Amino acid sequence: MNKISLVVTVDYEVFGNGSGCVESCVLGPARKILDIMNHYSAPLTLFADIPEFIAMETYKRPLVHEIKKQLVETQLSGGDVQLHIHPQWYRAHHLFDDRWQLDMSKWRIADQSTSVINHLIVASVDWLDALFKEHSIDYECYAFRAGGWCIQPSKELARILIENGLRVDSSVAPGHVFRDSNEWYDFSVYPRDPYWRFSDDVCVSEEPGIWEFPITTGTVSKWSHLATLLRSRGSKGLAQNCKGNYGGPSSKLKKVANRLEKLRRLGTVMLDISTLSVDQMKQLSEQWLEKYIKKNKKISLVAIGHTKNFSENSSRNFEKYLSWASANGIQFSTFKKVMKSVEYENG
Repeated sequence: MNKISLVVTVDYEVFGNGSGCVESCVLGPARKILDIMNHYSAPLTLFADIPEFIAMETYKRPLVHEIKKQLVETQLSGGDVQLHIHPQWYRAHHLFDDRWQLDMSKWRIADQSTSVINHLIVASVDWLDALFKEHSIDYECYAFRAGGWCIQPSKELARILIENGLRVDSSVAPGHVFRDSNEWYDFSVYPRDPYWRFSDDVCVSEEPGIWEFPITTGTVSKWSHLATLLRSRGSKGLAQNCKGNYGGPSSKLKKVANRLEKLRRLGTVMLDISTLSVDQMKQLSEQWLEKYIKKNKKISLVAIGHTKNFSENSSRNFEKYLSWASANGIQFSTFKKVMKSVEYENG
């Protein structure tokens, strides 16, 4: 494997409050992303919000069969379907006016009881195993991403992940902090490595444990970031014909405070294929490589995107970014391939 690998990940879901239609916010944009990836013979990793699809299947919602079909096609094409969990879908109810009643108090998986965490993970892994077994596909659920990046405190969650055979996490966005008590995360202190293992604290390197392949992060100018945020407002920042909203567990007053906090932290961004310009994606990638290339170890870039906000503008920028990556000898990969390569290198 080349020294530099790029794992493109997409959170495959509707909005966190249950709004958004499956066709326009999930299936349609995922097709566009897959088409672009296939042009470069690049594998796509879908972090599928399985509790969401279990709820939809329970209530016999239309298009669940199309979700399953797309997940199978992704795996068959050389891609990877792994586990994403938004726990507010636990025991969700579908209402008569085609809305979902979710338990927003369960927004953070790390805050849930051991029994709820275990149920969510076991039920989700079983659902994925059954899906791929039905199609005679050799499949392993081994990677996880926490909904809303809310993996902390991580000790109990890590234990349950390990018990259920998961060996990779990709929830950490180094340098990012969000202090809302209802949906917080704090990645301000982290190992200065492109990947590490952890047992108790996701931001502390410790062996043996789960591999953490963090989302690539870096800095752009505050004005550039602000312009990106303004471009992504409203329908222009969503996938074509996707309608929904980002309502979360916080009060209106807290949401105002959160917006002010985000403005204060302008300039620190994830390698987001849905919102960034091609120049910003290249800039972040180059920063990450420059930071770690001198350590003479394999480097993994991890990009993140979301189906619901993969817009027409996203398509153009993402295609250009993959073209740049390909021209610069970056190997498109999956977490499993990167993990095996790193484990081999480290003996």
